[in-house]
Amino acid sequence: MTGFAKFLLPLALLPTLTLLPALALSQPAGGMSQEQMRMLMQGAAQIQACLANVDQSKLEEMGKKAEAVQAEVKQMCVNGERDQAQARAIAFGREFAESDDLKQLSMCGEIAKAMIPQIIAYAEANESNPEGSTHVCDNL
Repeated sequence: MTGFAKFLLPLALLPTLTLLPALALSQPAGGMSQEQMRMLMQGAAQIQACLANVDQSKLEEMGKKAEAVQAEVKQMCVNGERDQAQARAIAFGREFAESDDLKQLSMCGEIAKAMIPQIIAYAEANESNPEGSTHVCDNL
């Protein structure tokens, strides 16, 4: 897996957070409070709205470009062109960092990051529950 792909993998998991509200709705009274459910559902809605503003085709294009640049830099290194390889990697890194699509994706990641405490609380509350009203399959 390329370095760029490793970077995008956690971000690709953001849409899975949208499953959490369905799970939260079935939470027994002793597990998650109404406020926690509301916050979880609100956060998932914010992530969905945020991701809707990300142009997937541009991200795929950037991923392909990153793989090409990685191959180019690797070849420069093999050829002993270390300074040129460093300069090319830095130039691409700056271009990528200034991308509006990356900025939008980063905002989505920040929303997801803010939800982590609620997700952990939900997981811990359901860790020992028997299969039943909190089963994911019953709430899709």
